[in-house]
Amino acid sequence: MPGCRDALLIRFRMEKRVDKYASQSNKGETGRVMNMDSVECSLAVEECGDGIELWTLNDPKEGNQVSDSTMVDAIVDNVDRVSRDNEVKCVVLTGAGSVFSAGGNIKEMRDKTGMFSGDVDDIARGYRDGIQRVPIALSKTTVPFVAAVNGPAVGAGMDLALMCDLRVAAEGAWFAASFVQLGLVPGDGGAWVLPRIVGRAQALEALHK
Repeated sequence: MPGCRDALLIRFRMEKRVDKYASQSNKGETGRVMNMDSVECSLAVEECGDGIELWTLNDPKEGNQVSDSTMVDAIVDNVDRVSRDNEVKCVVLTGAGSVFSAGGNIKEMRDKTGMFSGDVDDIARGYRDGIQRVPIALSKTTVPFVAAVNGPAVGAGMDLALMCDLRVAAEGAWFAASFVQLGLVPGDGGAWVLPRIVGRAQALEALHK
């Protein structure tokens, strides 16, 4: 449907926001919104026609963070769903607001809560049962994923974009690994995908900036 494609073009040009398109879609003017409580859900999913789905990381107040269990479950569950649906030909992933994704929850890292709580074994288990499920799910699906990077993609947010098959970045978008600055390594799979996309030397440089 042209409305969905127009929304993506608007996103790439950074002239307007997808929010305008989303408000139109609720009135039935564009593609079908699959989760009608998209204002509350962490991942808004919309059918755009021709086998294309538009997924929007939908927590702009928190920078569309991707480390919490709600967002991880939403991504993994929907990847599993489209993997079983022969009608879905492509998924476009973007972020609500002006940020693609700020990555992990820095407050939880600082306070050692959520997936970052407990001892070393607990944290390792939190990674395995949490955010590491995302690259595993994406590596298994045969559905092409396109990251429409509308703004900053930081840490795990950058890694999520790298896990997609293709990336299309807006002029105002930028990427940052930022893990070493926090005394971390990219435990979400970024250490594996980054050097395979940009090469080992540039990957090391990005991780240490």
